[in-house]
Amino acid sequence: MDFYEEELFFDGDIAKEKGIFDPDKTTAEEEPELLGLKTRIGNRPIVYNLQQLFDLAKKKLPPELEVQFQTHNIYLITHAVGIMRTKGSAKVVELQYNAEITSSMEAQTIDLFPKTKFIDRFKIETGLSGTIMAAGNFSAEVPDELKNSLSGTSLTLGGELNLELSTNTKFVGKINYSIKLPVVQSSGIASNKCSWVLKPDENPLLGDQLLIQTIAVPKEVKTLSYSVKGLVKISKGWLRKVEEKETTTQIINIKLT
Repeated sequence: MDFYEEELFFDGDIAKEKGIFDPDKTTAEEEPELLGLKTRIGNRPIVYNLQQLFDLAKKKLPPELEVQFQTHNIYLITHAVGIMRTKGSAKVVELQYNAEITSSMEAQTIDLFPKTKFIDRFKIETGLSGTIMAAGNFSAEVPDELKNSLSGTSLTLGGELNLELSTNTKFVGKINYSIKLPVVQSSGIASNKCSWVLKPDENPLLGDQLLIQTIAVPKEVKTLSYSVKGLVKISKGWLRKVEEKETTTQIINIKLT
């Protein structure tokens, strides 16, 4: 996966106060600290067709899905957004990612990963895994029925995410990840959009974040165009105003298989 990268700069606090370090300088002459962050937005999302995943696991579609697949294909699309600190000591308190399909108004989001229920579950469990149901919905639980039907075939969903395919027609497979997820809110189900709001917990909100959208697309649609952008909020310290900046809006074209 490649990335659009963009540098965002924020003015920090005045580096020196009048009379403490240099009595001959006024506060206006002091240089403020410059805070720099580099944002990264994936421009080649990883795409999987659910029909092909069923074929790879050597199983048939459940009857309820056969009807839907007569007119639509269902895809798993991995989006990526990230941030790196390049200058100063700005604390990232929120990172947003927003994507809207602009080429097909009939495309519809079925589900999104991660979402809040995954985070709630990981507060009491140590295993970083979940389930992708047959229709592409995500579950934070991994039932024994799925554990006992794993095929031994694994696919990468990008970065630290991988998918173990299941031979059971109720499931696509088990999703695994070796990194802890940030605090997250997601929205966009039943629309042509997807959005995530990511916030740090005890770990800094730095590095790349992988986000999965399950989407139903009419069979005749062979490409999708997304309008995507990010938003960063930073804190300069206790009782200081939180500041935010948006990235440039980018257009991403995805070839569907």
